Amino acid sequence: MTARYINPKHLVLMHLALSRIYEGTFDEGDIKNLLLGMRDCLQEASLKSRQMQSAPAAIRLGLPYLVDIAHSIAHPEMKDQGPIRNYVKSADFQMAKALKKMPRHRIFSTDEQSKTINIALPPAIKPLKAYDLTIAFLSFLPEIFPEAIELDTVAKQGSDIEICLLSLLHYMQLPLLDDPVEQENPNELRHGYLAFHTWQGSHHIYAGVVNSHYGNVLSGGSNQNARAKPFINVLPVFNSAVPADGDLTFDARNPAILFAERGASEKLVLKVIGVLPSATV
Repeated sequence: MTARYINPKHLVLMHLALSRIYEGTFDEGDIKNLLLGMRDCLQEASLKSRQMQSAPAAIRLGLPYLVDIAHSIAHPEMKDQGPIRNYVKSADFQMAKALKKMPRHRIFSTDEQSKTINIALPPAIKPLKAYDLTIAFLSFLPEIFPEAIELDTVAKQGSDIEICLLSLLHYMQLPLLDDPVEQENPNELRHGYLAFHTWQGSHHIYAGVVNSHYGNVLSGGSNQNARAKPFINVLPVFNSAVPADGDLTFDARNPAILFAERGASEKLVLKVIGVLPSATV
């Protein structure tokens, strides 16, 4: 691995973050500091791993998305490229394509008030595994901290690390999913975002897509049939197997502002700060 300069102040933050992982007292801020320091090295490792057939699948699959998360943290205003964005664009297209061919009995439900629709997930869409992110993160730590890191101890914090990684993805904005030249009316352009969505006892990361291709399919492309308010359709991006804690549930159609923090009991929790109006998503 090619050596690179890391700001000494940030390097101290990274070592503090690692010590908190050992102690089990870390939160998403510590994972964020580690990702920012690992960013360039992660990208280099991701490129190499794609050419290594011997690399475990979880690492090869997880590293590119881990790089994407790190870049998104460093440059949130430039989220106009990357594998996560490409996945959401492709999945929205595949969902609309499936809806055109889908018998009505496969459409689970529609909600005219919230402008949402639930349909069976087409086989072409393969949700990503949050576990791959965690494995890629853990496997790369020895590259940053080559001094005999105790991976077994760190790995015990895997579930909390996964929640922190997903929390960093929560509310990531994916502006202008369409090329502006493809649409004459800017108000018809697709806009996406990521958010927690609770399903089958776990908190996953789903994508919400405003002005998605669903709307065009449902209205038949007619302005007369178009809804006054566009559908916000959600689709799975990163599925997690970490059990949800307590009765807290999330809906990606109305995302809450939250952070992964340590509560009074020192247990990692998703702390809700507030909810923005759906119109501002």
